Amino acid sequence: MSGIVGVISKQDCRSDLFYATDYHSHLGTMYGGIAISDGKVLQRKIHTIAKAQFKSRFSDDIDYATMRGHVGIGVISDRDTQPLVMRFKFGAYALCGTGYINNQDELAQKLIREGVVFSEMLNGRVNQIELVAKLINKGKNIGDGIEYMHDQIDGSMSLLLLGSNDVYAARDRYGRTPLVLGEKDDAIVVASETCSFKNLGFVTKRFLGPGEIVHISGTTVKQIRKAGSRLQLCAFLFVYAGFPASEYEGKSVEEFREDSGRVIARKDTVDVDLVAGIADSGTAYAHRTGQDTAPQVHARLGAELCTTRARNP
Repeated sequence: MSGIVGVISKQDCRSDLFYATDYHSHLGTMYGGIAISDGKVLQRKIHTIAKAQFKSRFSDDIDYATMRGHVGIGVISDRDTQPLVMRFKFGAYALCGTGYINNQDELAQKLIREGVVFSEMLNGRVNQIELVAKLINKGKNIGDGIEYMHDQIDGSMSLLLLGSNDVYAARDRYGRTPLVLGEKDDAIVVASETCSFKNLGFVTKRFLGPGEIVHISGTTVKQIRKAGSRLQLCAFLFVYAGFPASEYEGKSVEEFREDSGRVIARKDTVDVDLVAGIADSGTAYAHRTGQDTAPQVHARLGAELCTTRARNP
């Protein structure tokens, strides 16, 4: 899973894009990348973040410090180097995405037999973002190409395409990975998570529906493809991967985990002295479980919950 962000601003978008991307650091551990356009030049920077934080990698990058533009995309990737800059038959675009393509190798071999060339390789496999780009390029236009890509893949892919002055945002066909629109006076954001919105001054407007495609230019959000009716949001986002301050489809991640802890407590007949566990993502589970099973105990931690009975000396 990866986290993706797009920002379209009346001013320079670099600061909002940088911090909004950094807020998605919990969704990937391999690469961090940013692409920005000033209407004439599309620039891109990618860094490995396997052994260093996204912030430190980019803060120390002199080339990144000189990047300027009013529209851009950013990604925290768990697997592929991205965003990629590609020249489609529709023009030059930068592309980033989140998802997983189960039939990646089969699709790549089919395209290679058709004469398509892949340049991004890792451990003998093509970059799935480049594969997505090659599939989109087969469409009559960007929207048609994204629909064609969704038809061909076995899996899911939500993505952002950055042009000179605009961004296309597309949620995967069944809505497994979210995309949410936010706005403030001088900018529009589309992102995997809402956790950065408040600190950056954005207000949540709405979540894209399953398979929905929108085109964002200036202050206008135009729907290219209507949302489908079948929503299969990845439950793992609520349970573990999502940031506690985020929400999906209007439901708070923190509240979901607290409610889950309450359900766990109802089934627990042990006289609890302490609720503890492993991983920060489970703090809310333990907090609610502890309150409902032993109110006198300050419940901490959680994820894989465990209960203990104090031993008498």
